[in-house]
Amino acid sequence: MEQVFCYGTLKDPQEQMELFGRTVEGIPDTLKGYATEQISTDGISYPRAVPSASGILSGMRLALSEDELKKADEHEDPDYKRIQEKLQSGAIAWVYVHP
Repeated sequence: MEQVFCYGTLKDPQEQMELFGRTVEGIPDTLKGYATEQISTDGISYPRAVPSASGILSGMRLALSEDELKKADEHEDPDYKRIQEKLQSGAIAWVYVHP
């Protein structure tokens, strides 16, 4: 299973059902060194992680299969890229950030 840190729409159980066909129980976690900025796609506002020396993002760590991770990649548009970061818990997880 792949660990993914979510701080926006991927935390939403309804969004998870639409993407993965199941809800994913998350573990609360935080990511230091990032804050969010709002971006607009098709008139809808979404958060996007950007580097910030004093930033701390609260979110959820989800365990996804490789197939589910590919679906998440397709869900996130070119306004995001996926990188690995160490979370406050010590876990290494994929995070969608500003490209």
